[in-house]
Order: sequence, then C-alpha cells, then structure tokens
Amino acid sequence: DMTKEVTIVGSVVDMEWRNPHAWLHIEVENEDGVAELWKVEFGSANSLYKRGWRPASLPVGTVVTVHGLPARDGSRSVEGDEVILADGTEMFAGDNPEDR
Repeated sequence: DMTKEVTIVGSVVDMEWRNPHAWLHIEVENEDGVAELWKVEFGSANSLYKRGWRPASLPVGTVVTVHGLPARDGSRSVEGDEVILADGTEMFAGDNPEDR
C-alpha cells in the first residue's frame, strides 16, 4: 500500500539472499506480547550487495527496525526501504537513496 508507511521492530530469524527478491524474516512482538513472524521484501540480492549489504550484515537474533510499505492485503508483509540496526547503522534498500 503506497499510501501508508509502517515501522516494525524485531529480531532476525532468517535472511534469504534470492533473486529476483531478497527476503528478511523477523519476529515481532505484537500488542499482546505474542511473537509474530513478519516478512520483509527487498529488491534483488545483487542490488542489496551493491548498496553494501553482506550476508553477515544481519545475523540471526539481530534486533532491527524496518521502515517500509505494508502489504495491501493486511498480511504481515512489508516492502522494505530501510533497516536500522540497534547501534544506529542504517542499511538502505530502496530504489532512490536521494529520496530518504
């Protein structure tokens, strides 16, 4: 849904370096304290690599904040634009870094 933005915070469960889209799976605690699995879609693994991402950048258990666009169907899926690590490191994944 390009009319909304979402921010989720959780811990990394898996990072799939795939083409045409890479996927980050994170566990997010909902309002009731129950852990839910969220999927974050990015561009290709190659595009992330060109932006400085590496397979070791997001090890399992790393706490991350993800900014992106939510799925229109209400599922726990996000088109990720940016991932922020607990130390403040920003990992940009969007199409145009000048628009940040």
